[in-house]
Amino acid sequence: MTGRGGLAATLAAPLAAAVARLSGRVRKTPLLRSRLLEERFGFEIHLKLECLQETGSFKFRPALNAVLAATESGRPAGFVTSSSGNFGIAAAAAARIAGLPLDLVMMPSASGHKASVAERLGARIVRCADDYAAREARVRELAEEGDRRALHPHDGIETLAGDATVGLEIARQLPELGSVVVPASGAGLVGGIA
Repeated sequence: MTGRGGLAATLAAPLAAAVARLSGRVRKTPLLRSRLLEERFGFEIHLKLECLQETGSFKFRPALNAVLAATESGRPAGFVTSSSGNFGIAAAAAARIAGLPLDLVMMPSASGHKASVAERLGARIVRCADDYAAREARVRELAEEGDRRALHPHDGIETLAGDATVGLEIARQLPELGSVVVPASGAGLVGGIA
């Protein structure tokens, strides 16, 4: 994916599929002006309220898109993913919608509350060493052992396409948009919106 528009061109068909797949399944979240931030920075600022999305974060979009895409090409035995919380909760909700089990690999340092929420949604919590490499290795092991589809929280065309629906929705809600500021952790949302 080199050159201008490489990622955008690669995501065009998966994004169209994600929009169709998620239509009526995810909330169209509002963009609200923040007068407080506008006073501080001196220009118009809108906040995309993905906290109102199912499961409380934008992560529901990529998780549901990845789960639904996986079930279109045959029904896997289930899913496995890793997360410190929000993607795990979203993946548990998505797997529940698909009627399939989910193993959620979490490090001991992950939020106990978020593990509990994911468990209530049907996830089986699997603990691993407090190390990202160990977490990813455990995901691979579980996927191979149980013929389950691994869902990556921020890397994969279907998760990126799910993330991209946030950007598309912003562009449709505010066509005169100048810039978008996106928080970056794993960078899935940044990649999708870009």
